[in-house]
This record gives sequence, C-alpha cells and structure tokens, in this order.
Amino acid sequence: MKEKIKKILKARLTLPPVASFILIAVLSVLITYFTLFIAPINFSVLFLITRNSNFLNLLLNTIPVFLSILILFFATSDFVLSVSIPSFVFIIASVVNRFKILYRHDPFLPWDLSMSAELFGVIGSFGMALLVTAVLGIVFYIIATIIARIFIRTKKINFKLRALGVVLTAALMYLLNSTVYQNPSINQRLYVHGNIFNQVNTSNSRGFIYNFIYMHNTNRLRRPDDFDHQRVVAQRAIFEQANFEALENGVRPHIIMIMGEAFSDIALQPGFDFTGFRHPLENFVRIRDESISGHIVVPSLGGGTGDTEFDVLTGLNTRYLRGVPYSYMLINNYFEALPSILGQIGYRSIAIHPGHEWFYNRQNVFRFFGFERSIFMDEFPEGSHKGPYISDEAATKKIIQTFNDHRTENPDTPLFSFTVTIQNHGPYRDMYMADTNFSTHYDISDDAINVLSNYFYGLADADAQIRDLTDFFENIQEPVVVVYFGDHLPAFTRDVYDVFYPDIHEHGSFEDLSRLFRTPFFIWQNTAARNNLNIDENFANATMPENNIISSPFLGAYLLELLGFNGLSPFMDNVNSLRAEFPVMFETRSFNLNGISSLYLTVEERASLLIYRDWGFYKIFGE
Repeated sequence: MKEKIKKILKARLTLPPVASFILIAVLSVLITYFTLFIAPINFSVLFLITRNSNFLNLLLNTIPVFLSILILFFATSDFVLSVSIPSFVFIIASVVNRFKILYRHDPFLPWDLSMSAELFGVIGSFGMALLVTAVLGIVFYIIATIIARIFIRTKKINFKLRALGVVLTAALMYLLNSTVYQNPSINQRLYVHGNIFNQVNTSNSRGFIYNFIYMHNTNRLRRPDDFDHQRVVAQRAIFEQANFEALENGVRPHIIMIMGEAFSDIALQPGFDFTGFRHPLENFVRIRDESISGHIVVPSLGGGTGDTEFDVLTGLNTRYLRGVPYSYMLINNYFEALPSILGQIGYRSIAIHPGHEWFYNRQNVFRFFGFERSIFMDEFPEGSHKGPYISDEAATKKIIQTFNDHRTENPDTPLFSFTVTIQNHGPYRDMYMADTNFSTHYDISDDAINVLSNYFYGLADADAQIRDLTDFFENIQEPVVVVYFGDHLPAFTRDVYDVFYPDIHEHGSFEDLSRLFRTPFFIWQNTAARNNLNIDENFANATMPENNIISSPFLGAYLLELLGFNGLSPFMDNVNSLRAEFPVMFETRSFNLNGISSLYLTVEERASLLIYRDWGFYKIFGE
C-alpha cells in the first residue's frame, strides 16, 4: 500500500512558478467568464455587452479574481488551493446573485450580507431538488479539489520573493480598489443592455463581481461635515411649543393609504389614443377630479418602491440618503413614522403587502414604524395571482376584509391601513399576454407596443381597484379618507420615455430634474368625512405650489395637516413648514414656491433646508 502511495506521489505534476502564473492568468479569465455566464442573461447578449464595452467589463471583473488567486498563491505556494478557494467564493456568490435576481428581481449586493432574513428568504424559495443539487455540487467541488491537490503541486518559491509578492499584490489591490473600482466615469463607460435604471440590467451588463465591489465602495452614508445637532434642538423646541389642534369635535377618520406599484398617469400623455379600447385611467380621472390631488416627486425611476414608502411614512428625504442603496436599511430600531404618530391619538395600524415579508426587510421595518400587524403574501388565498404577482383585486379584497374585521373587533378605534400593491411590477414584456390596447401617431417599436400594452393592462386593474375601494368606502357611515399614490414610473426603456416624456428642458431645471420622477396622488373623502371633517377648509388654508407638485416626503405630513393633526410630531410640523417654502427637493438643489432654485438663494434663504437635512440625520444617527 505504501509503495502505491509513493508511486502516486511520484506521478504528481510539478508546476514551475512561471507556468503557475500563466495558468493563474488563464484560469482567472475562464472563472470570470463563467461568473458572467451564470447570471440570468443570454450568451449572445453577454457577447454583445462585452464587445460594446470594448472588453472593459471582462477586464474589470477578471482583475479581482486574478489578484485574489495571486495573493493566496504567494502566501501558500499552493497552486490548487490558491485557485480553488477564490473561485469557489466567486462562483457561489454568482450563483446566489443569479437566484436572487430570479426570485426577487434584485441582484446580490454587499448589504445583503448583513441582512440574513433576506438571504434566508431567497434560499427558502428554492425547491428541494435545487437545494440538493447545490449541496451535491459543493461536495463534488471539494472532492475535485482534494484530488487535484494530490496530483498537482508547485515548485517551491523563495520565501522572500513570496513575501514581496504578497506585499506588492496587496498594495495593487488597495490602489485599484481606491481608484478604479469607485470611479463613476469608468462605471458609466460600461455598456448596459436594457434600462440603465434597472439594477438587474446594470449588474448583468457590468458583471456581478465588478458591480458588487463598485456598489460596496460607493454606497456609504455619512453625516455631512457641517452637521450641527444644535440647529435641530433649537428648531424642535419651537415646534414642541405648539398645541395639539386635532379635531375639536373629536372625529378621527379611518385612513386607507395605498401605494400603487408603478402607478402613473403616462396614459394621459399626448400621443396615446384609447379610442375603441378601455381607457386604463377612466376611474382615476373621475376620482382625482373629486379629490385633493397632485403629483409627488419620488426618489427613483423604474424601481425603489421602498424608498417612496420610507419618504411618505417618515417625512425624511431619500435623496439626502444616497449613501445607502435603499432607505429602509437605516431602520434597525423603533422609528417615528405615521403609524406611531397616529398611535398617540388612538389609531390602530395595519400594513399590507402581497409580497415576501423580506422584501426591503419590511417584516422588521413595519414593526419598528409602529404597525401593530403586518400582512404578507402568505395570508392571501390560492389563486390570488394575476401574472407573476398577487393581483390588485386580491389586495382590494384584503383591504376591505381587514377593515371590516377591525370595525367588528375595535368598533370605537380608528384604523390606519397602509397597503403596498405589487401586481403591475415589471418587467412588462408579455407579462399578461395582452393584445395591443392603444394607438399612437408616434413611430415606436413592436417591443415598445408590447411593453406598453401589458403595462396598461395592469394599470387598468389598478384603476378598477380605485373604483372598488372608493365605492365601498362611500357606503360606510363612518368618516373614511383614502390616499392613493404611485411609487415610481414603470421600468420602461429610455426610448419610450424620450418619446412620451421628451427631454426638451434646460439641464438642471425643475422640469428636467422632475421629468421622470412624478407620480400622481389623490386624497379622497367619503360623504361622512366631508360632513364631519374640515379637510376642505384646511386644504384651502394650506400652502401649496400652483402645480400641486411636492416631494414624496411631504405627502404623509400633508395628510396630517389636512386632518388637523398638528402638534402630534414636531418633526412632521417642521416638514409641513418646509413644504410652504421649498415644496420640491432634489439631491443638490431645491425649488421654492416660485420655482426658483436654491442654488440662486442666499444662505439665510436656504436655512430651513439645512435644518431639515440635519434633523433627518439626527433622527437616524443621533448627536
């Protein structure tokens, strides 16, 4: 037996250092291309992306693989281990990325590592056969590595040379990571196939490894250098002196708030003709005209649902918090929001989302916001889907069911119900297999017609939801206020938006900055609310811009003002005060009631913006 082992060991392949370096370079390219191929993207499209990026995407993804293997090779002088360990990590991460995209339509990103609920939620969605295959694959990889180590070895390298190699490789890794891998101009040079605002498209096109590193390097939130909590303390003291003015007659209406997935009024844009077809917004237009209505400027285009949620519920501005990928990541403990604010005057709060509870960590965030109960997709009955998601019809039934249950169980308690719909989430191509349901005089592609027709098909279902909800609540004898708004415009390609929302405005102007970020909202009252509340009077006294366009952080606070719930929250009172000065806020500038950019105002004239910004960071980080 010993003789056989000796023969096997003598038959081992011994690689000289130069051959090892060459093989490491070749294998790094192969491993990288394998990780690119693992992503849910067609091979021909991957080749197109690589060619259009002049192979820069391949280079930027290969370098981390090569350097990871190289530094381990210098450290261990073991060719097999130095290749197998990094390649295992990169391939496993790429597989996780693939299935996270398939199951959640969201790439695997650095912050997912700190959010175990989301990762286990994705893994829990895998079928048993897939999990068994994954385990068998890992076992096979380990066995193959052990066998390779038996038959392949590397000729010894001088220790001093190895130490120098480790130091130089580490220095190169640090240099590239602090320059190339956080350089936005290099990032923008990479070709993106599809909608550039879609994180799946950018991850697939730029490459998982590069995208992961770039996002880690560029998504960090810090307090501004000129942050001053004393400004916040002084401002808070002013509003804490306000008396609670809520409803002298003691009426507290039920509040039904719905954020419609990708709900927009693009169907009202010139260029669309629905003659001979059902107009997808016929009910919305009627209800809007009976209500307090306008548009909110939301944080993102084609995605970012949780950020609009965050803005409306908390009054904070996601656009000031771009250092994190989505604002809900900042909520890790109890945090003032509409549910906790309304809870001070006896409201019970329920959140409804017909999706996975781990989306945006909602199962925890909703609790931290003060929702007493959260309802997710597992509480919807079989057959609730339309397309790949639970339907707006099913969401409407759940809203009505929970409302009726609440009235039975808590007859003297007002309800704050907050729902995030999901049915009309993209991608839209062939989503409902809808026939063409509009005409246009514009020359647009067949693919664009397909996408728009399927989107309008789902939009019509959201429109029916608006009708069914307002019809139901109109017949309720208790006061009910319904707030409906969109989270973002749908994930269309830039070509579609350039046709129907043409880029014809001066760069940096209000129209230019808000063009693709406006979604509609309305605040509707049933007859009982009109007869018992002073909403219309408060509306007449509220300061709003003539175009009724406000940033998303103002909507929730605006609702409190219309209801007369002043004095409940110093921060929300301050938000309403700011709205009267600067109704729309962007990252680098805001616009006052007269449409003048803050870039052209004095420091004193911008003081309220600075206080609001610091108050937001104060709420998140403290002093």
